[in-house]
Amino acid sequence: MTNPPNVSIVLDSANRRAEIAELLNLCLGHKLTGQRDADYWAWKHERNPFGPSILLLAEADGQLVGVRRVESGEWRAESGGRRSEC
Repeated sequence: MTNPPNVSIVLDSANRRAEIAELLNLCLGHKLTGQRDADYWAWKHERNPFGPSILLLAEADGQLVGVRRVESGEWRAESGGRRSEC
């Protein structure tokens, strides 16, 4: 049995845009939406009107293996006289 990889979680780094786009295209596919490149990633998660996303990267032995993002923005829902904001 082999040892599990050494996985670490790091904050996003702008110089890894191409690597992030490559991993997401591999994992999510691109048949419906087309290939997403580093410029698209920067637009969606850095320059969008709602502000930058919070991004966490997972690395195993120095290689990018996962991406988790939390998009910025204000969402409101009103129901029964109560308002919720996220």
